[in-house]
Amino acid sequence: MNYLTYLLKLEDKKRKLEADAKLRNIPVPKILKSEIDLVNEFAKRMSDNYGRLIFKYKSLGLGEDGVDVQEKCHSMLQFRTKISLNRMTDLYFYEDVIKIYQKACRKAFLD
Repeated sequence: MNYLTYLLKLEDKKRKLEADAKLRNIPVPKILKSEIDLVNEFAKRMSDNYGRLIFKYKSLGLGEDGVDVQEKCHSMLQFRTKISLNRMTDLYFYEDVIKIYQKACRKAFLD
């Protein structure tokens, strides 16, 4: 959420600076490095959280006994079978992730 909000603010600031520079016939000023670094920090934090979410709740996560299911798969056939059995669960999970991002984007763009 912070990433989207700050990115939109930065884009708005850039547009205003460009319009002002055009009116005054001066070169367009650049966005400060500290502002770009902050956007990059927000983007990294967002991607880290997304990666953590995806890998924590992956198709072959922890079993009922708390052991990683992937370690129990001793052949490619077992691995494929486990993944195909979890197809619908994965589908629902990724749909929910997309809905969460949709809500975040709506909040950032419409507020």
